[in-house]
Amino acid sequence: MLRVEAACNQSLVAMKPVIDSVCLPEYLFWNLRGRYYRIRDITGQNQRRGLNMKIVSSLVFSLPPLAEQKRIVAKVDSLMALSDDLNRNIESKMECSSKLLDAVLNFISKGR
Repeated sequence: MLRVEAACNQSLVAMKPVIDSVCLPEYLFWNLRGRYYRIRDITGQNQRRGLNMKIVSSLVFSLPPLAEQKRIVAKVDSLMALSDDLNRNIESKMECSSKLLDAVLNFISKGR
């Protein structure tokens, strides 16, 4: 999600709520991200066609009240943070396992 003004070429489309007090940009982001594969199926994922303005403008999604959008965004953000923590723990454990395996193989190769 881009949080600064920027320029893009003709191959990109920006999606921004018309009125931030009606739709949170973060809610729009998570809503679309959650439907990534369904949206790719619309575009013909196997043919590698991209999204275009016609497809983007035809996307429909529910728009709960702002307070509910904020609750949803906060919950998704907290779950994503938890997921990031779990991934870091998994990577750390894999690194430890790899070092242990190297130590065992080193020990075995020296015939001890």
